[in-house]
Amino acid sequence: MPPPREPPLSVACYYNRVDEVRRLLAEGADPRAVAGGGPGLTNRYPAIFQCVQRGHAECLKALLTAQIDLVDAVKATERRVRSATEGVPPLIELLWCLAPTERHPSVRPEPPRFAIRPESDPFECVRLLLDAGASLETAESNYGVSIDGGHTFEYEVYDPFEYARQSGNVDLVRMLEDARRLRYSPKTHHRFPRPARYAAAELLRLCYQIEAGALAPVWAEHVIPFLVCRTSRGTVPSLPRHVLFIDAISDSQLVAMFDSDYKEHAMRELRRRSDEMRAFYSLSESDVIAATADAIRYDAELRTAAIDGSLTLKMTRAVVVDRLDLGAGGNRRLTCYNESMKNAMCGVAEALQLESERWH
Repeated sequence: MPPPREPPLSVACYYNRVDEVRRLLAEGADPRAVAGGGPGLTNRYPAIFQCVQRGHAECLKALLTAQIDLVDAVKATERRVRSATEGVPPLIELLWCLAPTERHPSVRPEPPRFAIRPESDPFECVRLLLDAGASLETAESNYGVSIDGGHTFEYEVYDPFEYARQSGNVDLVRMLEDARRLRYSPKTHHRFPRPARYAAAELLRLCYQIEAGALAPVWAEHVIPFLVCRTSRGTVPSLPRHVLFIDAISDSQLVAMFDSDYKEHAMRELRRRSDEMRAFYSLSESDVIAATADAIRYDAELRTAAIDGSLTLKMTRAVVVDRLDLGAGGNRRLTCYNESMKNAMCGVAEALQLESERWH
């Protein structure tokens, strides 16, 4: 596969330029962007696929730090004839690359899909994706195969465990098995796929509806771990999609739900947003700047990242949300302070780097 020509973030990931990846992310590069259309542009995968296909673990770590939802990304169309793994997430793409090549008997054999290079660490990439909440569910797709000048479409099911077994690596199989057996808890919440996280949140919400929160600790410790597992969405109450993802719909859509059976859900969500707005307007720019500076100086992870140059706005914002006690919608409330936070980050990071140089 030829190297990508654009966007710059994908090019940097392809060539394993970690410092360039961090710089582009700090400047606001979109990790989900792909190359534009045009003749000759056959490598049109998002940046994360450039990492997993070549085993660039450090670049992958930087991407996942900047945008956790990348584990749900899917591969873009490679060319007019669809590629065999189009539409699969990064983890399955990586495991597919590690498995032995199996082609249609009429198609010319290809070299191994994963060329091990000195800078490659595919097993660390697997661990990073699992820690970021990559799904272990199977994926399905219909893809095109060119045989004797004609095109035909084949149906394929991609099983991550099967590819791990085909690789012949016992440690890789054990890594996936350990992830599948991971027990759900509030501390491991981030390591579960997004559908499972939504299922856990909805089950906890159901507990509050039934018992006004009195049984919430029992549910969190015993009931939810039993219902939510690493390889499934969990037993989600039979609510429609617009209720499960109610935090993503507009106020007008919530008002329209008043005439349905889900009026209570809509009213509760509007009340939550109203509380968020009151908290939002009580914030001041000076509060945000002071909290940002304190977060970087006194949080060990942020301080280390500021010194080695890997600090991102997303990392900082998560700590600032906790320091200002902004709650679940804190990220959205801080959006309009992005520039102020970036300026504070740069100032504190520069001071910490100079301080570190003096000590060394």
